[in-house]
Amino acid sequence: MGVMKQERRGSSSITIADIARLANTSKATVSRVLNGNMKVRPEMRERIVSVIEEYGFTPNRYARCLAGVPTHMIGVVVSELANFFFTEVVEGIDSVLSQHDYSMLMSFSNWDAEKELRIVNMLIKNHVDGVILSATAPNSPAIAVLKAASIPFVVVNCIPDDPEVPYVCGDNYEGGRLVAEYLNGQDYGKVLVVTGFDDQPMKLRCQGFLDHLRVSYDIRHYENVPTAEEGRRFADTIVEEQRQNRGPVVVFVSNDNVAIGVENSIAKDVRIPEDVSIVGYDDILPASFCKVPLTTVSQDIFHMGSFAAELLVDLISRVEIEKQHILIAPKLVIRESTR
Repeated sequence: MGVMKQERRGSSSITIADIARLANTSKATVSRVLNGNMKVRPEMRERIVSVIEEYGFTPNRYARCLAGVPTHMIGVVVSELANFFFTEVVEGIDSVLSQHDYSMLMSFSNWDAEKELRIVNMLIKNHVDGVILSATAPNSPAIAVLKAASIPFVVVNCIPDDPEVPYVCGDNYEGGRLVAEYLNGQDYGKVLVVTGFDDQPMKLRCQGFLDHLRVSYDIRHYENVPTAEEGRRFADTIVEEQRQNRGPVVVFVSNDNVAIGVENSIAKDVRIPEDVSIVGYDDILPASFCKVPLTTVSQDIFHMGSFAAELLVDLISRVEIEKQHILIAPKLVIRESTR
């Protein structure tokens, strides 16, 4: 005579199939309850929850991934941690994702395309529901991999070469033009342009600036000054340029982190803005708190992140989307660092 095996309460080995059998329902109905789907009859929901509580069921995340159940995890890949720009972008992303009960898996590419690709492959293997990517380049291999994997994703702070890829980005060319038009109304003997990483936003800002700047200016372009620390070290060059000019100069720095580093270092040697005027780009939070508040271009960074997250949530939900390409209009914010 066979012996019936009694199921032990509190066992971690209980499965969704076991719950369905004990609650006298289907596995699909149990899955809907586990994922918060409200389209289950209250009495059935109560029965399933009672079984779950009685037997101490904990869903295995990997098994749920294989079953196609949403993980409620979003991969977020940005270029660096130390840059306040990306801090504010991520805050905007989180403000939306948290409302939809998504958590973030955040990684940093450090402007390295190969590392960016490894991170994206890892996120795909971990079955995230979607990805927000600050791509290192408009033709980044990571973009092609995400598209081939058929995973919902949005590129932020970059306009991809592929017109089918959703993106949210500031209008960097227009931002550069705004700075040029502002300086065209001033009287400087020399204009110094300082750029950092050779990425798409920096190139467009510089192009918009140089395309619209008055030809009579003496223009010097300095490249590869990507961080606040390097901005501080570069300050001696700016002081020397001002002394050689024997008159006021203006420095257009392609991001606020570097501009703040420059300002903090040159303030002991020259007067700001009487001798050296400084214009930054991004309008990060510290820009308004400098010793001499920074004139800069705002591209509404927080909303760049929140718009990207809203677009991704819509892509995941497969709702009808009117606009998959969002270009944020910049605005010049004039403060005390310019005359």
